Amino acid sequence: MEFVWLLIGLVIGLLVAWYFLGTRHRQQMAKREEELRKETQQAKDDLGRLRLAHETTKKHLSDVQAKEAVAIERAKSLKAELSTNREELGRLSAAHETATQRLSEAEAKATSAAARIEIQEADLTARGEELRGVKAADAESRSQLDQQRSTIDDLKARLGTTENARAQLDRQLKEAQAEHRKAEDQGRSLRADLEARVGERDEKIARLEAALAARPATSASAPAAELPREAMPPNSAGVPASGPSDDLTRIKGIGPTLKDKLYGLGITSFQQIANFTPADIARVNEVLDFPGRIEREQWVEQAKSIVQAC
Repeated sequence: MEFVWLLIGLVIGLLVAWYFLGTRHRQQMAKREEELRKETQQAKDDLGRLRLAHETTKKHLSDVQAKEAVAIERAKSLKAELSTNREELGRLSAAHETATQRLSEAEAKATSAAARIEIQEADLTARGEELRGVKAADAESRSQLDQQRSTIDDLKARLGTTENARAQLDRQLKEAQAEHRKAEDQGRSLRADLEARVGERDEKIARLEAALAARPATSASAPAAELPREAMPPNSAGVPASGPSDDLTRIKGIGPTLKDKLYGLGITSFQQIANFTPADIARVNEVLDFPGRIEREQWVEQAKSIVQAC
């Protein structure tokens, strides 16, 4: 009889223990589900903020493209002005050549007149009787010479004005060319910077959406025990998970897709990227079809920092 009562007591104790343990387990599961709901809501809020930032960045990119179009129109206008200035410079050059030719002719005439004066002066010594007539002719020749010298001075002044105008046009031409090159460099720099920022935002949004999609599946079942690294299957790039591969997505600019491509090239560690030579960079840029991306996003410098920190 005592054994029966002992057995009954044991059963009752087991039932009470099972009840309390079950209650505690349900409370823990409810608490865990509440935490998962909060985390999911937080992830949704973060996703909304990132989408808003993405739209702002796209708008900023549109503004920059509009500014670039304005800069291109300004460059076209400058080119048109440059063509006009060149035509004006050509006309001034032609006028300069004409003035130079006329100056040469005037100088030749002046030389000829001076020679005639000298001949006349020599003849005056021989012809004393014709002194008055020769003096009159000499005075007339001197008057013509003065007029020709005045014409020469006027042509020289016009030539100096032409040269000044030509120098000014050359200076304006150089300033217009410098402004055009500056506008093109600014447009390319702004476009490259904004495209890089948009790419980073797109990768962040993709990772957050993937994490958000995986959360309901995680909350629906109990967390499974983590498999050892040696039991994991090879990844899509053909690199075994048990190999000494690093998480290359820690480098800013490398997403999951780029990481798999790098694995496919046999690049699985930060040390390999830190040891990149210019030839390696050119080869990887060519294979990834992203010219200049490694240098622009500074993969090598980031890998060196990570290696030093480890």
